[in-house]
Amino acid sequence: MLQWTMGISLAGLAGVWARVGLVFWLTPLVGGLTWLPVGIVNVVGCLLMGCLFGVFATLKAPHPWEPLRMAIAMGFLGGLTTFSSFAWDAFTLWQQWRNTQIAELFYQLVITLVLQPVLGLIAVAIGFTACKWVLLR
Repeated sequence: MLQWTMGISLAGLAGVWARVGLVFWLTPLVGGLTWLPVGIVNVVGCLLMGCLFGVFATLKAPHPWEPLRMAIAMGFLGGLTTFSSFAWDAFTLWQQWRNTQIAELFYQLVITLVLQPVLGLIAVAIGFTACKWVLLR
């Protein structure tokens, strides 16, 4: 049990580092759309989650591979994807819009609340299907 916990913790740390690095790298590229880097990271994380489970479902990986799957899914991808950051960004946009009533902020809030979860779901489905397809070819 301790080995699982340590593996998941180390993978989670790597996921957090990857998230921070990606957000810092993406932020200057998106201009004033401060909510977009976290959204991109969330969608990429969902795509990778779909790929991971697609690979394991296709290969019907034996039990000894379970710690690796858990380390990647719960650790790395759990550290990479940032629902709490997503919620904070949405809350911040909501507060900004509430205080200013600027229509663009409202549109950004709606896009954040609707588009990111929908794209995340689509990315998981694409990753799962694509990885199963590649492995079964």
